[in-house]
Amino acid sequence: MKWEYTVDKIQIRSGGFFGGGMNVDSVDEEYLNERGASGWELVSAMPLFVPQNPTDCYVYYYWKRPAG
Repeated sequence: MKWEYTVDKIQIRSGGFFGGGMNVDSVDEEYLNERGASGWELVSAMPLFVPQNPTDCYVYYYWKRPAG
């Protein structure tokens, strides 16, 4: 079987020391259900902290679905 892939980069924390804090609601059930309805399956999620500003954090969501 052949697959196609996509990656979503979602910022969950920004603004440095005095920033707005965590945005933990950026990926909710509605977002996940929309992806699933489009045929995407979540393969992995990986957090990444920005070395120049360790208070900035992104999560990379890796998705796959059958190509075709």
